[in-house]
Amino acid sequence: CGYYGDTRKECTCSAHQISSYQKRLSGPFLDRIDMKLTVSRLPNATLLDNGIKSEKQQLTFQKLIHSAHMAQSNRYGRSDKYNSFASNSSIKSSFLTSPDAHAVLLKAADKLDLSARSTFKALKVARTIADLEPSKTLEIHHVTEALQYR
Repeated sequence: CGYYGDTRKECTCSAHQISSYQKRLSGPFLDRIDMKLTVSRLPNATLLDNGIKSEKQQLTFQKLIHSAHMAQSNRYGRSDKYNSFASNSSIKSSFLTSPDAHAVLLKAADKLDLSARSTFKALKVARTIADLEPSKTLEIHHVTEALQYR
């Protein structure tokens, strides 16, 4: 029906229909998606609003993105490589992870039955979150936030 998860209109599908629909995408395919987010419906008034954000807010986000981009450029020695392209060996060698964050990731990978690909993707997303702060080390809150996007 298209209303599963909608906060304003109730889904009329049965549990079997929802499960059947969700199974249409295979596990290996979903494994290749870095971030999965639920986005709620916007009110119609918001759709027609011009949505102008303040210049100060825009500049703040531009600075954050620029500093994260520079951190990645420095990490990889080139400006056209990002965390999403990091190889598994470079993740192991260049992603500094606190012992506590490492333990949380391993525990979550076991509990959530994450594949190796999904575990490394969570690390890449966590590294980007840390770059936006900026933080040189992956901490528990970076890892847990990245896992929320799985």
